[in-house]
Amino acid sequence: MLHSSTHTLNDYPLKKGPRYTYYRHEKPVLQRDVFAELAREEVSERMRDKGMFWLDVHNPARKEVTEIAEFFKIHPLILGDIQARTTRQKGEVYGDCSFFCLSVMNKNVVSAAPGKRGEDGMEEAPTTVYMLVFESFILTMHFKDASGTLRRVLGRLETGVARGRIRIHGAGIEKDQTSMWAVYCILDDIVDEFKPEIRTLELEVDAIDDIVIGVPKTDRKDILHRIRQTKKRATLLYRSLKPKQEILSFIVQGYAGVFASDNMVYIRDTRDTIVSMLDDLEYNIDVLGSCHGNYLAHVSIEMSAFSNDMEKVAKKINIWATIMLPLTLISGIWGMNVNVPGAKDHAGRDVPLAECGWFFGLLGFMVSVATVMYTSFEFL
Repeated sequence: MLHSSTHTLNDYPLKKGPRYTYYRHEKPVLQRDVFAELAREEVSERMRDKGMFWLDVHNPARKEVTEIAEFFKIHPLILGDIQARTTRQKGEVYGDCSFFCLSVMNKNVVSAAPGKRGEDGMEEAPTTVYMLVFESFILTMHFKDASGTLRRVLGRLETGVARGRIRIHGAGIEKDQTSMWAVYCILDDIVDEFKPEIRTLELEVDAIDDIVIGVPKTDRKDILHRIRQTKKRATLLYRSLKPKQEILSFIVQGYAGVFASDNMVYIRDTRDTIVSMLDDLEYNIDVLGSCHGNYLAHVSIEMSAFSNDMEKVAKKINIWATIMLPLTLISGIWGMNVNVPGAKDHAGRDVPLAECGWFFGLLGFMVSVATVMYTSFEFL
């Protein structure tokens, strides 16, 4: 059974069931499960009169992707990238169509960690969005949930819209609503989603930088883990943002010919925002590297101090061992079970030296063994 629903732009959140979302500024948002119904109702008519519209497709089957490609006459290379689910971010031009592959920040509740709140209860699940920009319309596809981006951009397109024109708040400017303006809204929203992530990262880096020297011994394993995880997160953000800078530069330099010159000022502003974010990420990555180096240097100093203390203890033990060794030797020699000089016999008389032969023999044997062993060690 065909499931369909009609919404005004204020009816948020959009339902997750319908996978096709159709927007045009004169009419409410339409959502459908089947592309054929939507194509017969709206898209064909809109394409004929070259009116601006935006069609978003969530998790299409391979057959549906082929059907959409045939309907919109999409280039085979673009179709191949979408069907292969290419994740490398890029921007390319194929005739009258500009094709962009973008990753979108998307936070989902961690299913394996129920009940956790904040960052511990969330996980990053980047969503790849394929955006095809034609002269009068936009087509976006994604195989993971991107409803947050869709909802925000639709609300943004609605703001200030009157009779097909857009009022840019705070600037006193009105301009026609075009597919290029919608593309700017999508790109700007994707970039804006990185701002809270980078701010959270900066706070974590500042916290690590403050405690890295005075961290208690019991927390050392934790601080190394925090440094590693934070640096990994910063690197992932950097790797996600850097291609977006290249894509926006690709647009600003005029390679994506479908963009009108009056939209470039807004595209450049978004690109400048990305450049600033990348600078912040590079700085934070450098700070984390310094924190790691400072921490290891601090640990090395502590280990050196500990080693010096152990050497002092070992030196005292050696001194006492040196003192006790001759005492032990003397007591051992005179404690042998033979007649020794100075001993008394059963009658209480001193044992004569002539009867201490075993004593002097054993003493000579001990000296000989010690001499041989010392000489052997000297030649090793």
